[in-house]
Amino acid sequence: MQVDLITHGLPPRARRRVVLAACLLGAATCAVLGWAGLQALMQSYARGSMVRTAFTFPEWWTLTVLPLSMALCTLEFLRKIFRPEAADAPLSGL
Repeated sequence: MQVDLITHGLPPRARRRVVLAACLLGAATCAVLGWAGLQALMQSYARGSMVRTAFTFPEWWTLTVLPLSMALCTLEFLRKIFRPEAADAPLSGL
């Protein structure tokens, strides 16, 4: 599902180029953020940092979410690049 307010009025070839550029930008952004999150996770693990509240647990546990979620977002953007949705696909949603 996508919001196509901007691309709806474009010819099909231009629409594909805009979607491709947006997906490339999104994949690159997610990959960079995921890499930075992975670096923070590895540093926390190497230092043995702990979070001390009512419970004590390793800080790196909380940092696992960012690299994992950014990896999934990157994969989704890449999927949209290499397997675009058909133009005549039925609309879903409300």
